[in-house]
Amino acid sequence: MKQTLFSATVRDSAIETTVSNLVMAGYLLPGEEAKLMGKLTRMNDFELAEQLCASRLLLDQHLEICWNLN
Repeated sequence: MKQTLFSATVRDSAIETTVSNLVMAGYLLPGEEAKLMGKLTRMNDFELAEQLCASRLLLDQHLEICWNLN
């Protein structure tokens, strides 16, 4: 039996949010979004969840640095 964490709709949102977090944190160059989306699409739910959490941590770190600079 295959275990899943995400429904199809939630999975799409997780992929979009991961890419968005990395763009906002400055970790993706213009044009790299599609390549990363393809890579995330091929991951299983557990790997995707890990990437989603990691991207949020990177965004939080970036926002903290920006906050401290002001």
